[in-house]
Amino acid sequence: MAERHATSSTWAPLRITVFRWPWLASLVSNLGTWMQTVGAQWFLVHAAHAAILVSLVQTAEMLPDVMFGIVGGVLADTLDRRRLLMAVQGSLVVATSALAAFTIAGRMSPALLLLFTFVIGTGSVLTTPAYQSLVPELVPRDRLAAAAQLSSINVNIAPHREPPARTRFRRIRAAARCPRGRGHRRGHHAFEGACPAFA
Repeated sequence: MAERHATSSTWAPLRITVFRWPWLASLVSNLGTWMQTVGAQWFLVHAAHAAILVSLVQTAEMLPDVMFGIVGGVLADTLDRRRLLMAVQGSLVVATSALAAFTIAGRMSPALLLLFTFVIGTGSVLTTPAYQSLVPELVPRDRLAAAAQLSSINVNIAPHREPPARTRFRRIRAAARCPRGRGHRRGHHAFEGACPAFA
């Protein structure tokens, strides 16, 4: 009974509409950000200097955390959080739409892709503090601890999918650095055998 009550109380904030929809939107946004990172690295695997470019994608995605982490917290404390979230998310819609348009048109260069990745990472950094600061306004006080747990799960659920992706990225970098012809005809296991240092 105690475990059942703990489980129900943990998920109880999702019964509150004003908390549930922003939580789901944040979840989709976080997953989408990591999907974009995976797609960007796959996109660059056959480009010139692919090994460096693939690594730069992760750098462009994480650099905003270092540059704007404090800024995001300051903005969340000084501005209206709802308007801040709407402004940042609206900007991300524009950025991701442009990213899709350039890619579909075949005009996506490595430099432009890294720029878009940086912009999307910046949007994520500015969104997270505002969203987490808004949570206490969305749920009753007795459900605040459960809401904080759910928000933490939301923020960290996408990075928990990272290890399998990182394994694939190591294979991608191995493919980029190995001579063509040895591994490309025999799949990922050939890359691991031909260049074990990068597998």
